[in-house]
Amino acid sequence: MPFDISQFREENKDYYGDKSLNDVAFDIYFNNESIRDKYGSYDDFAKSNGFDKSIEFENKYNSAPSRGFLSDIAASVLRVPARTAEAISNAVSGVARIASYPFSDYGDNPVSRIADASSDWWSRAADAIPQSKESLSSPVRNAFTSGVESAGSSLAISAFTGGLANAKFLSLSSLLSAAPAYGLSEFDRTVVDAKESGVSSRDVFTAAAVSGISETGTEILSDIISARLGGFGGTYSLRGLNSIQKDGTSSLLRMPASEAARIFSGIFGVS
Repeated sequence: MPFDISQFREENKDYYGDKSLNDVAFDIYFNNESIRDKYGSYDDFAKSNGFDKSIEFENKYNSAPSRGFLSDIAASVLRVPARTAEAISNAVSGVARIASYPFSDYGDNPVSRIADASSDWWSRAADAIPQSKESLSSPVRNAFTSGVESAGSSLAISAFTGGLANAKFLSLSSLLSAAPAYGLSEFDRTVVDAKESGVSSRDVFTAAAVSGISETGTEILSDIISARLGGFGGTYSLRGLNSIQKDGTSSLLRMPASEAARIFSGIFGVS
């Protein structure tokens, strides 16, 4: 059974006082020879018992700023460009990995390495605008701010892929064109996570492919629901796509504010 370090700290509060979970974990590890012999490194001790995430969250919470609700929304909007670039970088890496998977472990190649480095950079750029203590401690507030970030990123990627597909902005076909990008991004993340965890290249490909396909399907379903909630989906038959294309709004800048808010609310609700 995994070791509950939060409960252990609470049960020994007289000894540990207000020490962080990380300090408590270090104390347990470095003062217990049997634990050091069993797990080897401190990181393996933390990961094997599942409290590495608890420590990570506490560190994140302690360093987070305090903000008002509107400031949280503004911070989410500011993270959108970096999250969008991160997802696109992951998708590019996913394409490169699939192309070279038969020839190299984990599909590694120069393009995937450059794209992954780009993804890491954009991820750090987004994290430079941290969540607030209030957002981290409130599931409802966190869901709302994350929804703004996710919906904004979805719109941005749809605009990019829709442009490549010559689809009208905010038409259903524009949104659907982004689904493969999300699937490829998920494929790449699964492979990278497995590589870092020491899972063999042969074992991870099928799982990563299933994960990517599932993400693509989920994104397609959410786009259809978003279109219905946003009121711009029309019919969803192949024949109906043509009329959706013609009715799609060509520019968000020329769209009435009430119409833009209605469409965004549908995408946000699903995100």
